Amino acid sequence: MGFITRAFFLKYLNENYLGINSLFTEMLSMLSVADLGINTVMVYSLYEPLAQHDEKKITALISFYKIIYRTIAAVIAIAGIIFIPFLNCVVNLDETISFLYIYYFLFLLRTVGSYLFVYKVSILTADQNNYIVNYITGSVNIFTTILQIATLILTHSYLLYLILNVISIWVINFLCAKKAVKIYPFISSSETLPLEEKRKIFQNIKSGFLYKISSIMLNSTDNIIISTILGTVVVGYYSNYGLVINKFSTIINIAFTSITSSIGNLIATENSQKRYQIFSIMQTLSFFIGGISCVCIFILMDELISLWIGKNYILGKDVLIACMMNFYLSITLQPLWAFREATGLYQKTKSVMLCTAGLNVVLSIFMAYWFGLAGVILASAISRLLTYFWYEPILLFAQYFNQKTPQYFVKHLYNVVIIILIILFETKIANSISCGTWLQFIIKCALVFGITFLAFIIAYFWKKDFRIVINYILEWLKKV
Repeated sequence: MGFITRAFFLKYLNENYLGINSLFTEMLSMLSVADLGINTVMVYSLYEPLAQHDEKKITALISFYKIIYRTIAAVIAIAGIIFIPFLNCVVNLDETISFLYIYYFLFLLRTVGSYLFVYKVSILTADQNNYIVNYITGSVNIFTTILQIATLILTHSYLLYLILNVISIWVINFLCAKKAVKIYPFISSSETLPLEEKRKIFQNIKSGFLYKISSIMLNSTDNIIISTILGTVVVGYYSNYGLVINKFSTIINIAFTSITSSIGNLIATENSQKRYQIFSIMQTLSFFIGGISCVCIFILMDELISLWIGKNYILGKDVLIACMMNFYLSITLQPLWAFREATGLYQKTKSVMLCTAGLNVVLSIFMAYWFGLAGVILASAISRLLTYFWYEPILLFAQYFNQKTPQYFVKHLYNVVIIILIILFETKIANSISCGTWLQFIIKCALVFGITFLAFIIAYFWKKDFRIVINYILEWLKKV
């Protein structure tokens, strides 16, 4: 649905609006630093009382977080309004856009709305019911997308397009909160959290705050730097690649984030050998999925962009490689991040995350002048590789697995080599197949995916962890 919407967006509006859309999304993401990383802390603090069915403590926690989140919503609203006079310093367009400030205000309203009910929704995530949130979000988004497409066709209005977006966010949060109350009716009552518990939470929030700042600086500064140095239109062009890659990431990430709560239970109940076995299985899956996705994206992206929105929006191979590196890390580090959240390890890695974020901002600025768009994107991958990519596994393996880390990095290297070899092999075959229609492209996709899938099966079938995964899948299929 996102791909279809983007095609209509560019047909009835233009790349200037696309650039503004991507830029404001990232700018408002930066304002969300005001939540201090509380969502991570909140979910983590709910694991124990949920496991013990301690309704009184759960209610006290929910009541406490309700006050905090409403304060956060107010802070974000005020900070967003204060930033309005500085918009012209960031928006870099050759032509004047009408209603620019109204567009920004609608983005601000959407962001504020996302915090009003989150204190209730978090209990669904902590109690392994995140599929409910995903179902509601997906259903509302599909309905909203259809309305947005109709609005673009009939009115060509970006303003109405945004208003529908704002309404959908508020509806999603309202429905999720209502569902949470239905499943856990006791959270509607009010309890007071002991002072000692509050102090403990605020101590965790200090770690979560640095973690949140780091995440914002790492993931939500690229578009601002691109807009300021290279132009807002460039942000729009890059956002097309980002849309494709982010949709892949979102689908894959759901699988890993949905089991974070289960990992929390695993950490509390199992020994280090069992923990490491589960981590290894997750890591193998991430290598397999991430590797296949990277190969397919690299080989098929240009033709997808050409058929989807036009050849004019195709960027250079240097940009594609940089995007693919970030995508690869975002998938293959998922097991590490899942264990980080479930174990509370973020409290010990906050300083490293901050270094990663600071390094990313500095590198992005300098590399934007040296290498253009590809430099800004590549800076994120370089920052990750130089910092927490090697540091976090050392902590995790030592404290929770009682294992040494060299084997972890060897597995990464093996997977990267496999990806490079498959790309070199398949590129020649793929280049000989031209795609002038969507049918031809779908056939080519099937061919590329089939060859890549088979190649990874051959590369990983001799691995013990992969055979365990296959056995799990076969057992599940028998039950179905």
